[in-house]
Amino acid sequence: MKGSGIDQQELPYLFDRFMRQKSSELAGVHGAGLGLSFVKTVVEKHRGEISVASTPGEGTSFTMKLPMADPLA
Repeated sequence: MKGSGIDQQELPYLFDRFMRQKSSELAGVHGAGLGLSFVKTVVEKHRGEISVASTPGEGTSFTMKLPMADPLA
């Protein structure tokens, strides 16, 4: 399944609070723009990283990396 991808100009702001894609707004998709901001906060609180790669017309991939838990902790 292919997605619509995210415009390259919007990528630097994707994890900002209240950020919404222009294409979503034009399509009438509702939301507050808090989802990815929340995800980024949770990942960072766990000392992890999140990144995004997107190509308009092809789709978007998110990569989340979290450190392994210490089994003795």
